[in-house]
Amino acid sequence: MLGWYLDDIIVFLLRTLYRLIRDRDTRTWPTVEGEVHTSAEDYAKRFIPKWKVTIRYSADDPDKSFVSVHDQAAPPVWATR
Repeated sequence: MLGWYLDDIIVFLLRTLYRLIRDRDTRTWPTVEGEVHTSAEDYAKRFIPKWKVTIRYSADDPDKSFVSVHDQAAPPVWATR
């Protein structure tokens, strides 16, 4: 039974490690304000519709972008209820 959960734990740890490395590697990229619509629907569901998000992008290749949890402003309490 633990084996089933062990797979989930390993996947979670690998994804977390990947995001931490990606977050570190993009820390110096310029940022721009964006708005969540419907792309990547599972990820977009974490945000309030029309809420502004900070997006990092590569100055060398603007098609490369990254949304870091650490860059986001917390929504007001009334907006999360």
